[in-house]
Amino acid sequence: MKFSPTPLGLAVRSVIFSFTVTAASLTGLTGCDATATEADFIPATASTTADTAANSASPEAGTPEATQTSDTTGGESSAVTAPVAASTAGQTAQSPESTQTTETLEPTKVEKSLVWRGNDTLGEKNWKERWGLVAWNEATGALTNGYWGTNEVERVSDPYDANHQVLRVKYVKDGVTTESGAGMLFQPPMKLDDEKKACLSFDFLFDKDFDFGEIGGKLPGLYGYNPDSGVKLDATVCAGPYKYDSASCFSARFSYRNLSSLGYPKTQMFYEAIPWMYEGECRSTWLCDLPYGEGMVMKTAKPETFAPIKGKWTNIRQEIRLNDHGMANGYMRVWYENALVYDEQNLTITLGGKVPVSGILFHALFGQGIDLTQGSPVTQYSYFANFQVANSCDDF
Repeated sequence: MKFSPTPLGLAVRSVIFSFTVTAASLTGLTGCDATATEADFIPATASTTADTAANSASPEAGTPEATQTSDTTGGESSAVTAPVAASTAGQTAQSPESTQTTETLEPTKVEKSLVWRGNDTLGEKNWKERWGLVAWNEATGALTNGYWGTNEVERVSDPYDANHQVLRVKYVKDGVTTESGAGMLFQPPMKLDDEKKACLSFDFLFDKDFDFGEIGGKLPGLYGYNPDSGVKLDATVCAGPYKYDSASCFSARFSYRNLSSLGYPKTQMFYEAIPWMYEGECRSTWLCDLPYGEGMVMKTAKPETFAPIKGKWTNIRQEIRLNDHGMANGYMRVWYENALVYDEQNLTITLGGKVPVSGILFHALFGQGIDLTQGSPVTQYSYFANFQVANSCDDF
């Protein structure tokens, strides 16, 4: 039997912390008393401002305040076609045939509030430990329980820059959730100005022949936990299928899945934010009360603005500010390719006021809790790069 440790599901090049999503500024709260169905993905428009999200200014214009060659597995050979090259977020992608020099994703400068760069230690043999891989046993040189796919994550050369290392994640044919991809929990050595606020930025790539199948999968995001809560830290923390108290932890990964109920082809994927947070915080434009675990889906009013672009490096920046105790003053903002796709304000993300932003929940996998019968259609890869964390997304 295939088992998903995270019903909402679980893709690396040099690392940066950052996400992009078209924002819907939502204010109305509703109850979450009905079991959600795919048809519930039809976005509400009355209480959103997402109609103008596609024209949102880059994060610099405002402040938060106002997954090579061929591989054979089980006789299946999957040749990965070289993707279109790209530079850092916000820069124009270069095609392989371009006569121009491909720009590296290596950041050109470190801002004063950039608190951690994965690129700084990615070249080291023990880069996972340097990134703060949780539950690493120094004596055995291996992880304890609750993690998977660490051997499926390799450092390789950027398909468009042999001098630049990126992370490549392998998905085996038919592998669902923990049978394929990778699940790791990182606590980078970083010191935030405000432990409740951080911005994660990273680049990721699906080559032009990548086969998403019909179900989809998961991408990394920020997480946090209260060290005094007794929460067992592993790669499923606050990500399902088990119940977690929002006073103990939260996570905010991303999903890609089809929206066939809205008339789109089953093989066409769209990204969505899938936070695990205080369940009482359910809004009319979210999908809540899921039948396969805690958590929720933040729908977008314009799915096309937050969709995969195969054959091109793309960037996500995710900024989260956790609420203070007893107050609904948290928020989550997401940018995709410099376009604001989510702007959720006045949130109660956690209870008790003791949960900080702790690090990265690295989920790169195929699978959705609503259907555990379909994994990766073929053996293939995704790439990640430029993981970074800053105090604010304005610093990128």
